[in-house]
Amino acid sequence: MADDHASGYDGVMEDFYLVRTTHFVPHGSMSTAELRAENVTTFEWWHIHEVLTYQGKAVFVPGDLGQLLNQLLRAGVPTQPLRLGL
Repeated sequence: MADDHASGYDGVMEDFYLVRTTHFVPHGSMSTAELRAENVTTFEWWHIHEVLTYQGKAVFVPGDLGQLLNQLLRAGVPTQPLRLGL
């Protein structure tokens, strides 16, 4: 396991990108069966307000994702990638 990976997560790393676009139905190059095999069963769009006020069982990672998104939208895109942690 690499030094920068979270303990117990065997190398799971997430990349986040800000993409401004018109509405579209997300569907990559994988088939529905391939997505299901990867345990992807749905795609969902979230408004910033929904992320900031979410009270459900699921957990956003990083935990302060709503605040980070809010800052990104107010201050603009940073010149260098940010290392966010969990």
